[in-house]
Amino acid sequence: MKLSDYIVKKLEKHGVRHTFMVTGGGAMHLNDSFGKSKKIKLLFNHHEQASAIAAEGYARTKQQLTVVCVTTGPGVRLSHTTHLLEKLLAQTDIPAVTTFNGLDLLPDDSPYFAGRIGTVGQRAGNFTLQNADVILFLGTRNNIRQASYNWENFAKSAKKIIVDIDPAELKKPTVKPDLPIRADLKDVLPYFCKHLNKPLGSPWWLPHCQQLRTAYPPLREFAICASDKVHPYFFMDVLSHQLTSKDTVVTSNGTACVAFFQTAHIKKNQRAFSNSGCASMGYGLPAAIGACLASNKPVVCLEGDGSIMMNLQELQTVKTNSLPLKIFILKNGEYNSIIQTQRNFFNGRLTGCNAQSGVEVPDFVQVAQSFGLSAMHVSKNRDLEKTIRRVLATRDPMVCEVDCTADYIFSPKLSARKLPDGTMVSPSLEDMFPFLPREEYKKNLL
Repeated sequence: MKLSDYIVKKLEKHGVRHTFMVTGGGAMHLNDSFGKSKKIKLLFNHHEQASAIAAEGYARTKQQLTVVCVTTGPGVRLSHTTHLLEKLLAQTDIPAVTTFNGLDLLPDDSPYFAGRIGTVGQRAGNFTLQNADVILFLGTRNNIRQASYNWENFAKSAKKIIVDIDPAELKKPTVKPDLPIRADLKDVLPYFCKHLNKPLGSPWWLPHCQQLRTAYPPLREFAICASDKVHPYFFMDVLSHQLTSKDTVVTSNGTACVAFFQTAHIKKNQRAFSNSGCASMGYGLPAAIGACLASNKPVVCLEGDGSIMMNLQELQTVKTNSLPLKIFILKNGEYNSIIQTQRNFFNGRLTGCNAQSGVEVPDFVQVAQSFGLSAMHVSKNRDLEKTIRRVLATRDPMVCEVDCTADYIFSPKLSARKLPDGTMVSPSLEDMFPFLPREEYKKNLL
């Protein structure tokens, strides 16, 4: 018996008959164990605070024990050295890959940009990382989302020079530096720029990395039909092409974060960020409000239908202060990233992640209008370009409900691979699903 099953059985014996829950990846085993219970009825809230208060109201009324089950959740730019990074790349002719928190450090049209890395990164970026023989890590944590659970194979061919101001990051048991440098980038990058002032490495290396980007564009994983419901990856492609270098984009978690990271076309000086660290639902809208006040200009907010329910009340803040936010709500009627996890690990049993398993979301056009905000709706791929243009052209706050297909998974992504004999293996970071033909895959390894 696994621990989460034991906990639920113990609660059943103690007479627990109701549990208030918000599902999430950090509590996925508990979610599944509660979902299998025949004795405990689940009620799914849209915010952890609501779960806690509901449990108090239950206990005070019934004078019986109840339970709350919630999930987890609630560096170059910080040193103001972006210009030095660009200078270093220009002097050395070396390719650079970016991470979730470094998404906007390099524009897509930079000759040195080689893609984005991670378990839900881009093929080109991961091939570049895994083929390199020396890698300079600048203030990046090399967390699990970036290095994967198979971290022994992360940058497997490379000597790793890791620069970080936090000594704990240099001593982690996962990705270990061959040369650790504890320092602030504002001190290190000027030194590098002074002493690394000529091209490094083989002259064919940078063009090779650019060829990988050409061979593996973000939308190659999907077949997009104009008459279909909106595909979130296609939406991100159309949106990001219409944005300018003056635009700031704040994304919530789940599809809003992952699809934008994998697909977006970043412009020079554009700002784009998400809550990559703890990926808490409800982040997008209040973070966009803060970004709008800080920049004193319009901000594009990318929210999920499950996520925005966590801070829906902040639409009133937008209205009261006339904040020029352009809020796109990706509506697929479910916690898509949680559904992917539950299908992969729990034999397809779904708990608290869509209408059939206890979680529904409203009509967000009606919700926005009830707050006194203008709102639009788009449901087809063919209508995206004109709808997005209309939203971005408005000066006032605007909510756009994007009716998305639910028939997609994050792609490409790192996923367990089944061998011909039935054995499941965790592949190396560059071997992403959908798996490439083996001959093509091997051709990309140096």
